Amino acid sequence: MWVESNSVIIPNVNISFLGKKIYRNPVRSDIFFKEVIEKEFKVNGELVAFGWFLTCNDNKVLREPNAGIHFKKKGFTIGDSNLVERMNPTENYARWQYGEIHVILKGMRENAARNNFESNNKYTKPFTHVVGMFIKDLQNQNRYQGDKIQTKKVSEARNYEEKGNYEQAINIIQKARATITKKRKFPKDPALQKMEKCVNDISEQNMKDLAELEAKIKGLPAAELEIKHPELSRKAAISKDDAAEIAEKGIIDEKSQVGSDKKTSPERIPADQEEKIEPMLNIILNNLHPDLNAYVARSKKSGLEHFEISATDAIKDILIKRVGSSAITKEIFEMSQIAYGWGDVTEGKSQLLTIDKIKRARNWRFGAMIYTIHDLFINMYKHERGKESLKWFEEAPPEERKVLIAEAYAIIDLIYRLILKSEDNK
Repeated sequence: MWVESNSVIIPNVNISFLGKKIYRNPVRSDIFFKEVIEKEFKVNGELVAFGWFLTCNDNKVLREPNAGIHFKKKGFTIGDSNLVERMNPTENYARWQYGEIHVILKGMRENAARNNFESNNKYTKPFTHVVGMFIKDLQNQNRYQGDKIQTKKVSEARNYEEKGNYEQAINIIQKARATITKKRKFPKDPALQKMEKCVNDISEQNMKDLAELEAKIKGLPAAELEIKHPELSRKAAISKDDAAEIAEKGIIDEKSQVGSDKKTSPERIPADQEEKIEPMLNIILNNLHPDLNAYVARSKKSGLEHFEISATDAIKDILIKRVGSSAITKEIFEMSQIAYGWGDVTEGKSQLLTIDKIKRARNWRFGAMIYTIHDLFINMYKHERGKESLKWFEEAPPEERKVLIAEAYAIIDLIYRLILKSEDNK
């Protein structure tokens, strides 16, 4: 074994608890590529440490206990995985790897708390720099892998093809191919070259699978190509001659409008702002959580010109289910405080803008809302990927993650519009 050949002894011991054998992390092997990255870390030509790293085969952030890179010295852990990740000098690192960096140089010493290395040690600064640059390379490897491996998209396109939704299958094929062929450089570190070959081999197979699936769809009779477009008022009649071109483009263009009214084409919608916005609004409303549909149905019928005062009743209902037994009034204000532990939002040092000149506290709560949304979506995604706090997003199915992101953008758009409409607080 490579680690043992580098003078690191891993004791062969069997530990059991309640009759079950306990294994050292990581506890799973099926989530990693079989290739093991082996890396030597040197300072001025002197070997300080060496490491081994496994990479996730599913293009996603890993979770404990199958995630993280840890420093080891004489079998003991120094710090936690955050210690390694903080050494990346330029950006955040997405946890697609599990690994260990074994310090073998006696002169490289940990501090008394064993949560870092001695700050005044002559090796510490150059060693952490070398490790940080390698973590940066791992992140660039992950980006490369994220583009080049599109196995999930191949499966997704195949599922749509099997269900007869050929337009959606073609769209996914085209997007996957565009992502794979995107220009992105793989890190030059020799220790990573085996991973480059691994990723490229899978990527080539993905491209072959996409090409075969596309050819299969184009070979179908034109009558079986059911083309759907959400922005058209009715289906377009499609000629046999145009079927292959439509499948190739994945869109409906003027050639596919045989027997249809050209005014219904998205490119020919009148410039009136209301007509342009209507399809977008329908997409948003049609993708609401099912529990909300009943409450906003009346808003849909009235053309969205007025707020439906029962729209937040779905929120009230779920809060009653979750925390209602602890509430007195069963109102959103009280139940939201009980549910998430918030108290009064008080006045700050200054207030330059206002959305309500009468109820001042409403402005304070809106200001807190702005930061809350930024913290909930952006800060958490930036700093807490792979951690328990972001589990609600990272463990959601891929399609649900897309919905969550789209709805987050809609909330951000709403906040932006309200800021634009705010008046100077004179």
